[in-house]
Formats: sequence, structure tokens, C-alpha cells
Amino acid sequence: MTSDQWSEMLKELADDQIIGHATAGVLRSSQISFADGTFAYTVPPTVFRKDDERLDLIAKAVRQRLGEDTTIQHEFVTPPPLSEQVRELGFNPTPEQTQRLNNASRPPAAVPFYFEGLGLDPQWGPGSYLVSSWNNFAYAGAEQILNGNAATLCIIGPAGCGKSHLAQLLLHMLQTQGSRVTSIPCVQFRNQYVHDRTHRDTPGDPLGEYIHRFDAIHLEDVHFMATQLSNKNFLFFQQTIAALMSRKVKLILTMHDPPATYGFPREMLDRLDKGLRVQMYEPDEQARLELLRFLAGRLPTPNIPEEVLNEMALMPCNLHTYDGALPSLSLLCGTNTTSAHVIDWIHEQYGGTSKTEEITIARVILAAEQAIGATSGSAMKGGQSQKQCRARHLAWWLLEELLNMKHEMIANEFTVIKPDRSTVCTAISDYKRARQDPSHKKHAMVCASYNEAKRLLGVAVEVE
Repeated sequence: MTSDQWSEMLKELADDQIIGHATAGVLRSSQISFADGTFAYTVPPTVFRKDDERLDLIAKAVRQRLGEDTTIQHEFVTPPPLSEQVRELGFNPTPEQTQRLNNASRPPAAVPFYFEGLGLDPQWGPGSYLVSSWNNFAYAGAEQILNGNAATLCIIGPAGCGKSHLAQLLLHMLQTQGSRVTSIPCVQFRNQYVHDRTHRDTPGDPLGEYIHRFDAIHLEDVHFMATQLSNKNFLFFQQTIAALMSRKVKLILTMHDPPATYGFPREMLDRLDKGLRVQMYEPDEQARLELLRFLAGRLPTPNIPEEVLNEMALMPCNLHTYDGALPSLSLLCGTNTTSAHVIDWIHEQYGGTSKTEEITIARVILAAEQAIGATSGSAMKGGQSQKQCRARHLAWWLLEELLNMKHEMIANEFTVIKPDRSTVCTAISDYKRARQDPSHKKHAMVCASYNEAKRLLGVAVEVE
């Protein structure tokens, strides 16, 4: 069996939902060999337990290709000590942290919980934030946390409006007060949870052990939890939030839309309702100009002319765009280029950004794939993996809603799959029912992916 054949077999197992696509991705890098009727491959210990039944299913698939009398050997690879893995990621643990890491026998997913202050961007400390019309409400909420008048803050707003910057600024200021702080992307939070659930032979409770060490925690992109965890697993997230709140841990949660749009359980919404909730908005033209002046003034060489900043402010860019645009503009202005040429360059590089881009069938399908987390283009293929099916069904629903397409027209767009009209109708009805019924097992996933797809398309999301 060649490496290509091994990869193809793993893909088929993932498409058939025998193993996960992430697991298949890890196993593709396994060292394989086939000699004298014995097929051997290496297995990272963080992927399978030694008694995992999926190993037997992989062995069965190998024998179907190489012969029923093939002997299968899987060798569990012993990873280097966690302290060495951490150094490879660019961190330099202290001797005390090194000892704790090496004694813990945890996977790399646990690494963020070992380091106080990990995830803080030094560039987002005091003096880096401009309070203006589009963010003064949110900043006032942050001050309430800083002054001890509140313990939980939900910062809501579209991507690139400054939510994470404000959260990190707040953590920096709390740190100067002596608080132990950390910033945790919810993707990392989810990965650690999944590891704890699938490696029950691991002693202790890594997530609970380390997350409770902090006085203030920023959970970034909470909406990710809704798209990745099933309803029953929300209980864990809810219990964690409840435990942290009962310990008076300061919680800063950032998300795109109000919590109710993500189908969170009522109990969790009640918990979040007890804290502050602030909304951030995309800055208007005047606010963008004010921000551009502020950021340009903090550059090593503040040489960008006012007329260039004025032109940049006319374009409704995501604020993340400025992180790369302003240093580039400063370099360009330092080459004795005229302002007119710099403005032409701005139009060439950023002139295509538009909030009113036409909604097309291709854009709807791409948004559905991104919201579900499926590979681009996979919704149009004939695969029956969970993500491919979900992306297709979500796309069908949005095509009906946003483009008023009939079910027969939708079916005709998916020529590889060739669904009939009734298949499309049933899938859309099932998704609508799941969104309307909070007790439905797919309610959280459907609400989150539906809202995320509409956000990607620039369509307003209504709170249920």
C-alpha cells in the first residue's frame, strides 16, 4: 500500500463517518510499511486509546485492500515531553512550568492552560485603544469590570469591529491590578474538552484544573461553540460558565451576535443575562478617519499624508485590514511617491471591498460550507459525510430564503448529487423545524450555522 492509497482509504473512512476528518488528517502523516504480509503504521497516542474499536475498523479496511490474511500492527508513538513540544511552539517555560508539564502527561491542547497571560497581545495594551462613537458603550462596560462593579461582560459585534482588542486591553489592565489573566480562543477550549471526553484514562481534569487558576478569562469567539458542540455538550460549557461565575471569576466573552441567536440552552442564557452585555458596531466614515489618524500616529514612521487617510476612510474595510494596510502605506509613502499614486494603490488593493456585494448561488453555497466548516466546494460533491450533508442542506435553505428559488431549481443546481425536489423540500423542512424547536437535538447547530452563513453573506440576523 502506497502513501496515496493510505490517504485515500482514510478519506473514505472519514466520509463514511467511521473516523473523523481531523483524525484522518493526523493519520495521513503516519509512517507505514508493508512487508512479508504485515502492514504496520504509527499511531499518535492522542488520537486513539489502545483499546479503541476504530483501530479494528481501520484494520478491516486495510485487509479489504491487501488481503484477509494480512497482519496489522499499529505502533503507538511516544511523543516528546510536553515542555519540548511547548518550546517548539515558541514558548519558554520556567523550570517550575517545565516540571509541571512533564509530570502532567497532557496533550498539546492543554498547553494554553499552563501559562498565565498566554494569548495576550503586547500591542493591545494600555494606550493602544481609541475610544470613539462606535465603541464608547462597550468601553464603558469594560470599565465596570475593571472597577469591580460587574463580573461578566458579553461583547457583541461583527468581525473586525474591535471586540478582541477591547477584551485584551481589559485583561492587560486587570493584570496591572495583580489579577491572573488568560485569553482562550473557544476553538482551543473545545479541543481540550473533546480530548477530556475521548481520553477518559487521562488522570485528573485538565480543563477544570487549569481554567480555575485564573482571576479573569477572555473566551474568544463563543459562537464557535454553538457550531461545534452538540446540545448535550452545551451542558459542560454551561456548567463551566456557572462554576466560574460562582467563583467571581471575571469573564469576558466575545461573539458575533446576541447569545439567543446561537440556540444556547435557556439555563446558560439566564447565566449570561446576569452580566453586562454591550454592542459594538462597525465605525462610520468619520470614526474610521479618527481611528486611522490614531493608528497612523503610532507607526514607527508616522508619514502618511492626511489626504491618503481621508481616502482610506471612505472604504468600509474590516478593521483587521488596517493592521496590514497602514504599515504598507507608510513604506510606500517613504519612497517619495506622490499622494495620488498612493491613493491609486489603495484603490487597486482595497477598492474591491464592498458591503453590498450581490448574493449569488455560488456565494450562498460557499457561505454554507464556511459556516459548517466543510471544505470549499464539498457541498457540490456526492460525498455523504456529516459536514457535506449539513452544508448542502443549509445551502438549500438559504437559496430558498434569500434567492426565492423553487425546490426543483435548487435540485437542478446540484448536478453531481442529483437530488429530487422532495429531497430538497424535506431537508429544508427539517432544518426549519430544528431552528424553531429549542428542544430539537440539532437546534444549537442549525441556529449557529444559519446565523453565521447569513453574517458571511452580509444579511441581517434576527434574534429569535
